[in-house]
Amino acid sequence: MLHKVDEVLAGRLTEAWPRVVQAWRKAPGVFDGAMAAALGEPEAFEYTLLHALLKRYPDCELMLFAGTRDPSPQMRAYCLIGLVELRSRYLKELPPIVTKSSEKLSLVCGSIQGETTLGDFAYELMHPVDMKQHQEELRRAEAEWAGKERTCPKCRNRFIAAKNWSQCAQCRTSFFARQVPYPRRKLVV
Repeated sequence: MLHKVDEVLAGRLTEAWPRVVQAWRKAPGVFDGAMAAALGEPEAFEYTLLHALLKRYPDCELMLFAGTRDPSPQMRAYCLIGLVELRSRYLKELPPIVTKSSEKLSLVCGSIQGETTLGDFAYELMHPVDMKQHQEELRRAEAEWAGKERTCPKCRNRFIAAKNWSQCAQCRTSFFARQVPYPRRKLVV
């Protein structure tokens, strides 16, 4: 993967930037680095490319800021991640097309895929989750989930939920008490 990253970032920033844009636009979704770290998933190529871009071209801040006005919500998301990681001064000047966008954005992390809006994604990046509070919310969700009768939405079979996850005995569909690792994200497992 590093060989491919080197190919994309070859030359000066102005020469490499169109290849970076092409890679981010063609990606199956925006790689969720925070979730991947929590789950121990390897980084996607596009995310590795972003980190290599920031390391090789520390002066790419203006290109990333310009990228937040791109027509592709996925491209805008990757540019936003870069600006956040650089702690850019441009974060205060982000256009509403990023911060207030209701465009759908696919999040990818290994076998887990999620969907959110670009505006929610931007909010979450710029307002990190308090992990202690979030873990407490997860414990409450597990306690509320466990021991109660549930209905499988796939086959309508009824079952009693276990603490962390349950599986429908009839159709083998799995249900997790921890369906949502971060607030406001809808995940599909």
